Amino acid sequence: MRKFKVVAGKHHEQGTLFHQGDIVATDNDLNKHNKGKGSIKFEEMPPNTPAKNKPKPRLKQPTLPSIPKKPTVEPVTSTAEEDDAEGIETPDFSSMKVAELKAYAEENEIDLEDATKKADVILAIENSL
Repeated sequence: MRKFKVVAGKHHEQGTLFHQGDIVATDNDLNKHNKGKGSIKFEEMPPNTPAKNKPKPRLKQPTLPSIPKKPTVEPVTSTAEEDDAEGIETPDFSSMKVAELKAYAEENEIDLEDATKKADVILAIENSL
């Protein structure tokens, strides 16, 4: 095993990137890179020179802050029968007349938001419950 110091440039060896000043331990003859006009130059080191076979730490890519998710709205899962079982009395709005629905809304301080049609009044009441 021979050891070479990277004098100029960068070198890939065994999946590791070596920078200028790093010591590479390899069975390959890296002196062949010193010939010609290449930008990579090596200097052979004595055998007792400690090798650096770990890549230099790379800059960590910045992470974007996470965007909070919109809160989910849970649908109403109780039925009129379950409410009755819990002691909550819910009238059958579909059997009531518009005047009765408006009176119920007024008694229970429910804002009908200008609802005039029966379906709209029922919807406003049910949404407030």
